[in-house]
Amino acid sequence: MMDKDLRWITAQWLKANGYDGLYAPDECGCLVDDLMPCGEPSPQCAPGIKIDCTEEEHAEWACRWHVVPSEQEAERED
Repeated sequence: MMDKDLRWITAQWLKANGYDGLYAPDECGCLVDDLMPCGEPSPQCAPGIKIDCTEEEHAEWACRWHVVPSEQEAERED
């Protein structure tokens, strides 16, 4: 039987519940396919969804996406 570690269990739960990854407010975010790249979860990690960066965010931080709470996506669309 395959050992199921914290990353695997977390990834399965995130996928089953419609999330794209984890985020820690004002710190970082990671997608299901590359969970916890720092080697361990932060106590602040929470489930989130992937959104594309705005042009301003891309220019300032050279980012392509963020992982944010679902409610933040709804606010951006308003």
